Amino acid sequence: FVVQLLSLLPKKMSSPTQRELAKRLLLTRAEAPQSISSKIPLFFLRVNALYLMGDHESAMKLMDAASPVRLNEALLKIRAEILFHRHDVKKACALVQGEAQEFKSSYWRQSKAFCLASSGNETQAIILSDILAEREDDVDPAFFVGMDALSGTRPEPLESFEVYNSLLASLLRAGNVPLPKSLPQNLLISDYASLALSPNAPVVLRINAGERAALGGALAPSILSNIYRLQKFSSGLLEQAVSNPTLEWGPAARAVLIQAAMAETAPRNRAKALGRAIALSRKRDDLPLTARAISYPLRGIRPSLQLAWFAPLAARSLASSGDFILSKEWIKLGTSKEPDEEQESLWHLGVLSGQFQAKDVTSKLLGKWHQKNQKFYSDNFSSKARVFYSLLNAIEIVVPNVLWRDVITSEKVLASYQAPVALRVLLRNASKTGRVGETIALSLIILGEEGIDRKNFDAAEEVVAALFKVGQKDVARKLALEIAVAAGL
Repeated sequence: FVVQLLSLLPKKMSSPTQRELAKRLLLTRAEAPQSISSKIPLFFLRVNALYLMGDHESAMKLMDAASPVRLNEALLKIRAEILFHRHDVKKACALVQGEAQEFKSSYWRQSKAFCLASSGNETQAIILSDILAEREDDVDPAFFVGMDALSGTRPEPLESFEVYNSLLASLLRAGNVPLPKSLPQNLLISDYASLALSPNAPVVLRINAGERAALGGALAPSILSNIYRLQKFSSGLLEQAVSNPTLEWGPAARAVLIQAAMAETAPRNRAKALGRAIALSRKRDDLPLTARAISYPLRGIRPSLQLAWFAPLAARSLASSGDFILSKEWIKLGTSKEPDEEQESLWHLGVLSGQFQAKDVTSKLLGKWHQKNQKFYSDNFSSKARVFYSLLNAIEIVVPNVLWRDVITSEKVLASYQAPVALRVLLRNASKTGRVGETIALSLIILGEEGIDRKNFDAAEEVVAALFKVGQKDVARKLALEIAVAAGL
């Protein structure tokens, strides 16, 4: 059953809480087993799941835990791909020409040809490359362009890829082959990171690929910030970025606002630039991406009374990007005094994050929040309140029936994905009997690649309740906070 569950884990996870939960599950008992041979399927599934979700560091850590036991071909290919992704050609080629030298598939033949060329054995590399051209049908034409570039031929810019992996990315980078501007579709999240890190790629491609990789957790926000800085803007455009009413939202707008923010030394001015990015992203419903993109400069702004106006924006952005400690500091600032009728309250986020104990969340306070936010959220209050009350129910805080009655209408219009019945029953049974590992695995599967998307709220709320029930209260609260922010709360 464990093998079955691990094989069903999603490959892409944009929720930071979901990714962290998956990492914890897959690294559990990572010490080297006495005999790995009988456990290869389970061991491979754990390593492969980490690799597919772009957590290369953890995948390597898990494989290192198996040393000195010899890894099989599938695991060695994962290790080689991670080394090529890092553009560590020396270590990758040591593996290709050592532990993997007996393997004859097209992938290993391409690797050997690249390694021969990179070490100066051009004649042997050309012979092997010619053999691949004659006998292998699944070799991307870009591979031969890269091999020609390593032999001294001036490469023409590529128009597209057919098959893309870290080996090809490293080869094209070594040959300084210009990459196309268009972003390939349906790549592994780590392959988007490889494209973002390729100095031979156009800036527009690096930014687009970097955003996808960062959203999936495969690229650090600090690295994405450096990639944004590669896009050049006039000094006038940077100066007017915050106030420009015609700023068209997208990667270029994120880049200009981040550059404008990082050019500022005063916290207030930096907050204005980042606040504009957060506000625009909430209107366009892409806060998770923007939050990840701006999290590096945003972490440099510390909460203060002078920046109390910025608390609602900062708290939500940091929660969405997974920086829950700093998010809670901004939430605390935003709930330190009673807001007036025109100001937005963060009390609901404080409740979900655990700032207030359950016994202090009274019917009176809930009623007060309900009444005020009916005006603040106007037309879509009912659906937002339904999400909030469902999350409170999931973390075992009672909501009065009178408040539930006001959100009944939203149940009819809320489009929602329903997880398969079998998975939901298994999750409920596992959480009721306190089986933590099984509850976590089923939670990850039910969240799936949709994660905390609006259409997946019902499934996500069910996961919060199950995690809370088995004692994973901190994780449950983090996920609840992410869901609330995604819902526009």
